[in-house]
Amino acid sequence: MRIKDKILNVLFVNRPEIANKWWHRLFKVLLVTSTILVFAVTILIVVDSYNHIWITNKPVAFSLESDYQKVKGKEIPCEETLNFGDGDRLIIKCEGVVISSQDAKKYKELYVIANNNLEKQFGLDKYSITKCSQPRVNGELSTEEISCIRENLDAWHADPNYSKYQEEVKKLAHIKVVRGIDFALMLKDIGMWLLTPILSSLIWIILMSSVVYRTVLYIIYGKQK
Repeated sequence: MRIKDKILNVLFVNRPEIANKWWHRLFKVLLVTSTILVFAVTILIVVDSYNHIWITNKPVAFSLESDYQKVKGKEIPCEETLNFGDGDRLIIKCEGVVISSQDAKKYKELYVIANNNLEKQFGLDKYSITKCSQPRVNGELSTEEISCIRENLDAWHADPNYSKYQEEVKKLAHIKVVRGIDFALMLKDIGMWLLTPILSSLIWIILMSSVVYRTVLYIIYGKQK
């Protein structure tokens, strides 16, 4: 017996005594119909569970780089307050585009320098909170240090030049991105969309035909001769 025939015999019941029974034909119709339904429902579930975006925005330039104007790409403004994180978890968010790792470290250095220059330009550097406490590895701030920090922050926000400074800060951070398609992710998703319903349908066929239906026939007719 060929391998193909062996596989079909495992998946589908083939007993001569039931070949012409109306309920056997009904079962085959129901099996095909239900398998198609399982396949379709599984595809809907899998597709709905995936929220991957195949269109990518690759950052190619940061506004504080010297050659920014020469680089071609779509310009995207970044958040007013950039979240550079800590240590290796440096990130910059620009309208959904996230820059991380080495690029963010490089951009952070440029941003800090530019921001410090703006503070000096508008006379806000005199409110620096670094003057309120000494560098330390561990330990809580003293009451005097906390009070000094609060006073400097209040004075910083109350300064007439603060609003002008804020307007200029908003102009500091922009990026240029090049749009593309992540073909690897797209092929992976499509593969999962097809593989999962195929496996689900196969499991359904094995369960209903090779297990449930075969068990019912064994109870009625006994072991196949």
